[in-house]
Amino acid sequence: MQNFQPNWCSPPGVTIQSLAKKNDFSNEELMNQLDLDSDDFKNLLKGFSKLTSDIAERLEGVFGVSKSFWINREKNYFQSLKHQASECESWFNELPVSDLVNRGFLIKNSSKPYKVAQCLDFFESKAIDEWESLYQSQMEKVAFRTSNSFDSKPLAVTTWLRLADIYSADQKPKKLNKELLLANLSNIKPLSRITEPKIFLPQLKSILNDCGVKLAVVKPIKGCKASGATFFKEGTPIVALSFRYLSDDHFWFTLFHELGHVILHSKTQVFIEGIRNDSEPEMFEEEANDFAMSTLVPREYQPYLFSLRVKDYAKIMRLARQLEVSAGILVGQLQHKGLIPHSHLNKLKTKYKWG
Repeated sequence: MQNFQPNWCSPPGVTIQSLAKKNDFSNEELMNQLDLDSDDFKNLLKGFSKLTSDIAERLEGVFGVSKSFWINREKNYFQSLKHQASECESWFNELPVSDLVNRGFLIKNSSKPYKVAQCLDFFESKAIDEWESLYQSQMEKVAFRTSNSFDSKPLAVTTWLRLADIYSADQKPKKLNKELLLANLSNIKPLSRITEPKIFLPQLKSILNDCGVKLAVVKPIKGCKASGATFFKEGTPIVALSFRYLSDDHFWFTLFHELGHVILHSKTQVFIEGIRNDSEPEMFEEEANDFAMSTLVPREYQPYLFSLRVKDYAKIMRLARQLEVSAGILVGQLQHKGLIPHSHLNKLKTKYKWG
């Protein structure tokens, strides 16, 4: 081992893997020899947790490299992490760290330098300059969308969008086909009459994937009040929905609003629904709203819908069956227009619960 020269700024896991390769150990064999579970082993290799004195002793037994070497290796690495954390101070402080901990992306009790490294890894970055090169364009668009909003922060919104990317990563959509998506809207609408998300969401994802669209359902996080968003990654649109209000009228209108962006608007934009911004031109949002409304309630039915009032409970139910949409969607539109009070007919809406 006399010729071995580690890179002190890299995680000790890099050295461990290099030695494992020289000794022809598989990761599973090494994990068992170190007596670590899969999560602790993964975090050790990635440099997300401390290489303790106990682990250093086990490594000495496995590789014949002294315990003091491993302790010194960890010490030098931790110094580089502290320097990185100092450079990332303001960036890290704007992130919804507690949400990422609660969702299992950060180790709960790790110290700040390790958490900074974990946050960078969450964004597929090794350093803050790499993060900037990957996300600067999106951040600029998000910052513009949130510039007049007091309830959302750009980094929190970008984190929520990254979660949507992660949660939809296992989907294998076909190439985007807007014509096929338009044709399938009539197959999506009846799903709104199904009351259980665990039943309609797999069907919805399947239809959208066939049309070239990814769908991600992402719980709201601190600092991001978005109810929906549309953005493109490598030419594929990702539609993110937060189920923020946990009611069928809001969920389905937001979905069709986002699909309107996919069909009508540019791949270079980031569209975020539910965040106020008085400085942004309303044209795109108005077009998406109009698309959603005319899809859910075709124009020829809208005069009749907007003639209905609280007493027309049965007529609303019949119209919903005729249009193949949930009655809650119609009630939501009547409430939005101020034609019935927000306190009335809510029993026609389906309320969702997080599982």
